[in-house]
Amino acid sequence: MHFSNFTLITQRVSLSIAIVTMVNSTRPRGLANASDAPLADTFSNLSWPTWEREARASVYQWSPETQGLIFSAINYGILLTLIPSGYLAGIFGAKHMLGAGLLISSLLTLFTPLAADFGVVLVIAIRTVQGMAQGMAWTGQFTIWAKWAPPLERSKLTSIAGSGAAFGSFIILCVGGLISQALGWPFIFYIFGTSGCVCCLLWFLLVYDDPAQHPCISLREKEHILSALAPQAGSRRSVPIRAMARCLPLWAIFTGFFSHFWLCTIIVTYLPMYLSTVLRVSVRDSGFLSSLPFIAAWSCTILGGQLADLLLSRSLLRLITVRKLFSALGLLLPSLCAVALPYVASSSLATVVLLILIPGTSNLCDSGFIINTLDVAPRYASFLMGISRGFGLIAGIVSSTATGFLISQGQSSQSLGEEERDDHQDGALHLCSLRGGLVFLMHVCNLLLVGQNTVMNITMVAMVNSTAQHAQLNSSPQGPPADSAGRSGKAPEGLPAEAPVYNWSPQTQGLIFSSINYGLMLTQAPSGYLAGRVGSKWVVAASLFGSSLLGLCTPLAADLGLPFLVGARIIQGLIQGLGLGGQFALWTRWSPPLEQSWFCSLSLSGVVLGPFVAILMGGLISQALGWPSAFYVFGGVGCAWCLLWLALVYDDPSAHPCISVSEKEYIASSLAQQVPVSRQPLPIKAMLGSRPLWALCVCCFSHQWLINLQLVYTPTYIRSVYGVSVRDNGVMSALPFITAWAVAMLSNSVPPAFLTRRCRLLTVRRVSTILGNLPPAVLVAALPFLDVSYITAVAALMLSCGLSSLCLLGIYVNTLDIAPRYSSFLMGFTRAVAAVSATLAPIASGLLLDQDPDSGWRNVFLLMLAINLLGLATYVVFGAVDVQDWAEEGTHTRL
Repeated sequence: MHFSNFTLITQRVSLSIAIVTMVNSTRPRGLANASDAPLADTFSNLSWPTWEREARASVYQWSPETQGLIFSAINYGILLTLIPSGYLAGIFGAKHMLGAGLLISSLLTLFTPLAADFGVVLVIAIRTVQGMAQGMAWTGQFTIWAKWAPPLERSKLTSIAGSGAAFGSFIILCVGGLISQALGWPFIFYIFGTSGCVCCLLWFLLVYDDPAQHPCISLREKEHILSALAPQAGSRRSVPIRAMARCLPLWAIFTGFFSHFWLCTIIVTYLPMYLSTVLRVSVRDSGFLSSLPFIAAWSCTILGGQLADLLLSRSLLRLITVRKLFSALGLLLPSLCAVALPYVASSSLATVVLLILIPGTSNLCDSGFIINTLDVAPRYASFLMGISRGFGLIAGIVSSTATGFLISQGQSSQSLGEEERDDHQDGALHLCSLRGGLVFLMHVCNLLLVGQNTVMNITMVAMVNSTAQHAQLNSSPQGPPADSAGRSGKAPEGLPAEAPVYNWSPQTQGLIFSSINYGLMLTQAPSGYLAGRVGSKWVVAASLFGSSLLGLCTPLAADLGLPFLVGARIIQGLIQGLGLGGQFALWTRWSPPLEQSWFCSLSLSGVVLGPFVAILMGGLISQALGWPSAFYVFGGVGCAWCLLWLALVYDDPSAHPCISVSEKEYIASSLAQQVPVSRQPLPIKAMLGSRPLWALCVCCFSHQWLINLQLVYTPTYIRSVYGVSVRDNGVMSALPFITAWAVAMLSNSVPPAFLTRRCRLLTVRRVSTILGNLPPAVLVAALPFLDVSYITAVAALMLSCGLSSLCLLGIYVNTLDIAPRYSSFLMGFTRAVAAVSATLAPIASGLLLDQDPDSGWRNVFLLMLAINLLGLATYVVFGAVDVQDWAEEGTHTRL
């Protein structure tokens, strides 16, 4: 079902990305909607482009109003078949309804380029018939869930199946631009039409309407499904139309569909065009950027379904509360983001972040009113889904047409400010620029390095024998005698039996957690100096490759014994320190002065995203394949990414073979304001006497104490206090870190706005640091004193981690302010000081948990709060942003 929805949406959205090259964009915008546009003659609107590789692909002069009509045509067809197809699917079965709809839609997709050559009327007709076929497929599929999905699994199953639409949007928008630029826009329709025919064949071979008829289903699964659905079984009756018309809950669902589809249709249809006109990106880059929101939507759909079923299965919330909560979040959050878009149009980063959040948050509705018909009327779910989607399609038709009309009306006023906006954007940071790609590569490198560091934190839940009572967490293990490697003979319940399990006390676990930070502490400072000598490219590549190899060897080291594991972790830390400390030399050559905060914070946000990916995937992998596979996956991906890094990264922009002339000149002219002099030795004595530098180091130390407690002990805290499984632990422990990443990405657009308004830079740094230290520490310290559910605890941790990311705009880029010439060395030095904190925090926490099982967590968190307040006070009093005297000899920056 996921693949079928994937195929249907790719065929539907193909035109949205192809239209960028199908329409002649060289024509003056003011004439786009003139009454004399040559639409009557089916061939007179044909011309041949000269600016792209698809030299034989036709180009048409379609006004925005005509484009809106073409976009909405498919919705007319869907609207016509939604209701009858839902009723017919209940009679003939979803297998034949969806299969026939998919086949017809695929064949019509293949004929779309030919129809475009014959004229706009035939295109509209083809799209209308295609919509009728897709309406059969979209609605008919819900009949299957009435027979295949037990009530407590509906959110999860329907969200995974429905997420194929979001994933399909991501693929078509990401790949469609590349196909259009390389082969021509017709091949978009040829490729995805053919894939639909293949999917249709698989559908008819593998799908059955009733689990009792499927030849491959196991007896256990069949009995589980039939027993769960037995209470709602009944004989077929006629559809109670009159009763449905008077049902207020149904009308609430219909209203939700209407409002939800209005927003979704605009985003899916007009997103590539919006990026092309507002951010001025090429068709290839427009396709890539347009795809990002839908991979976020795909992720949120799956995670939302998992979370909704988790809340229901544990009886934490009632079914109606879950449906209302997810519906409210899925409607309110994306609407607020959409309203904010015009006000951040001058910032490409803020625009892309908001566009990513809109589809992601809107898909939370898939666990709300989208599947509510399965709750209120499972017998008529398919028929009611047809009516619901009919209301949604009415919204889609009206929104497409109205948007095209409003865009055409606003073209003239938009062209008046065009020249001024072009001048403004010439120097702006474009995410599609080469330096933007470099930021992405560094972002993923940081993600992998920290992910390889952090994956131990969640696998430890599966590696350690947890059969002892949680109240006696810190006592001696009462399991079978361990062998020389510390192995226990019994695996935790629910985990693969072949994965070894060890009897390690909390103090031993603290030693394992902290061992990697011994290495980080030793190499971060010299790595910055080394990167300045040999270049960040080779330093980061060596770090990522070495760390990945040691990650692959971690399960073997654990089997050999605790000393081998600790030794491997220390060496891995030594190697990781090279990459985490040596990357900053790259920005001294690639980042203009006013973009340095953006570059550093964007790339460093991978450090925040890494724990989310590692903890989430580590929990799922440990539950399914065993904890060693988590190390194998992250190690293998790291080795592959290292090859990409070596192929695509250059230390100097002037040496890069793919950089554009305009970007090279922009970087060179921006950095020309820095007047370099001859290389001089490091002023070590002056650095040691600098109060702003020491204030920065102390605050980094205290903040990293907080961060490392969150990184290392969140899974252990949730397991020991709430006793959840390793899979659920991974999901809940990962949520705070995706929040931290989202806040880090959103906050990147704040300092440039402050700077352009001449706000004091010192105020920006102090406010960011205070918000990133004080509220997060207080939230975490309050947890042991509050008798709360684990949902409330996870929510507090999410807020704490989210706010702590604001320090990326404070202390973590402050070395670029006070000593830009030595920023790489000082960044490594401050991270080395922070690594001391990361080393001491797990050891001290493990000792406190060992000594006092009853109040261990309270003591751990109170110690963290005291250290955090001390570091924050030191920075607020002594922190600075002025270039220090000892750093002014080599470079004078004129801003």
